Amino acid sequence: MKVQEAGLFEAKTHFSEIVAKVEREGAVYRITRRGVPVAELRPIGGERAKVRLPFGYGAGTVPYLAPDFDAPLDDMRDYME
Repeated sequence: MKVQEAGLFEAKTHFSEIVAKVEREGAVYRITRRGVPVAELRPIGGERAKVRLPFGYGAGTVPYLAPDFDAPLDDMRDYME
């Protein structure tokens, strides 16, 4: 992936957007001060992209859910009245 350069002022102004790109796309940014590189911002663990599981991946993994799962506990009934 190509290293993108950002000046110090630009990096400060758009920091959250730059970090989002680094996290989401694995982008690498070289931060410069007056054209001289001073820092690099890259994803942790190299350029490996974050693996996202598809929606509904865990469907059917809970074997049993009691019908009164969300009913108030007996100990709390006094407080609910």
